[in-house]
Amino acid sequence: MPSAATDSVDYFTRDVGPTRTRQINDDYFAYEEEQDNSADNELDDNGLPYAKPIRREAFSSPQEFDPDDFLLTQHRFQTLEDLERQLVDWSHTLQKELVELINQDYADFVGLGRSVAGGEIKVTDIKLNVISFRREVEGISIRMTDVVQEIDELLLKKKQIRQKENLGRSLLFYAQRIQQLEFLLDNEDPIQFNTNPTSSRYSRITSLVSDYVNLTDFRKHIHANHPFVKAQEARVAKIKDRLLSELESLLQLSSQERSSEGSNGIKSSKKISPIALDILILYRNMGEEAEGAKALRKI
Repeated sequence: MPSAATDSVDYFTRDVGPTRTRQINDDYFAYEEEQDNSADNELDDNGLPYAKPIRREAFSSPQEFDPDDFLLTQHRFQTLEDLERQLVDWSHTLQKELVELINQDYADFVGLGRSVAGGEIKVTDIKLNVISFRREVEGISIRMTDVVQEIDELLLKKKQIRQKENLGRSLLFYAQRIQQLEFLLDNEDPIQFNTNPTSSRYSRITSLVSDYVNLTDFRKHIHANHPFVKAQEARVAKIKDRLLSELESLLQLSSQERSSEGSNGIKSSKKISPIALDILILYRNMGEEAEGAKALRKI
């Protein structure tokens, strides 16, 4: 009966080429010699080493697993039937461990599945709540848009009312200034004029001309085409004519006073009195230089 070692050698040399056969034989006998020299090697009654059982570490690295090295280095001195029986036992063991591992985590998987069960209903409820909330937000947004538009319209109306209010105040002030000028033109202080007629009238006409110039400047800052402003044009023109008339009268008065000074023996090298020059300046302030020149030619 052939020994286990002979069967192993026959297996290694079966269906391989001469070169591979020599390499396997060389490796085999080198390994056998190394094992014979090992002090830890246990021998049976026939002086042969016991066959090594297959260990779990033999399958720990599937990527690096080599069947030839597996048979050569770890599982000698046993028949192929013994090796097959060990591999079948290992297959059953691994399958049993796999089943135990699955059963160990199966309860967790079942619990996870049960916890997920009914989740679609919850997701649907959340979806409905989100849709409802979105509709509420859209409704609030529409109402806010309407409110903002209404506020803009109210602010625009307020602005228009304020502009009309300012215009009304300006027109009222304009009318008051016209009325004040008319009142001053209609009322004179006879006592003051009797004491010093030329000087008193010049002071009065200077004040009136200043008020008239301010009135015309103020009219430029309001709507000149406003119906109320147009309605006051006749009154303003009448005030201007009366001022021009008084300036002309004052200019003649100053000329008469200068003539009287000449008749009294007072000589002057100037043909026009200083007050007459001041009156001409008032003509210029009113923008009526032509009327001043005309009045000056009359004296």
